[in-house]
Amino acid sequence: MAASMLTGLVLSGAVSPQPHQTPSEQWPPAAFMLGKFDDDYGSTHVVTREVWMHGKSARYEIVRWNAKEQYLIAHNAATNPSEAGLWSRFDWMPLENMPPFTWAFCMSAYKAESFEEAEKTTIAKRDAPKTGCNGFPFTRMKKLG
Repeated sequence: MAASMLTGLVLSGAVSPQPHQTPSEQWPPAAFMLGKFDDDYGSTHVVTREVWMHGKSARYEIVRWNAKEQYLIAHNAATNPSEAGLWSRFDWMPLENMPPFTWAFCMSAYKAESFEEAEKTTIAKRDAPKTGCNGFPFTRMKKLG
């Protein structure tokens, strides 16, 4: 009974989920970002509600989606070839009139020591997508199959 009351409070927004919990309905993913994509550098990404895979070995376990502010926070998998076990923040933006690319992202943080540090890292500048990712362009994404 206590567990169901706590679940009700979490889902109602009265209690915030802890960062290590699986994403809840409180932070739904951006639907257009889910699926398999190629970026404009030739890499493949698979994005689900819980995981962002980049290529074959870089895995990011998504712990919070913030669709309103267009970012997500992920815990880097312990098996990642670099920055294993650290935290990342992905900022994104939809793209218009850039077919076949439909959205773009900036990895604002990729080696933060904590969830909180990753969430506070705000380098992305969506008003300048060609240079707004710490001086570099946002990575553009196109949907596959």
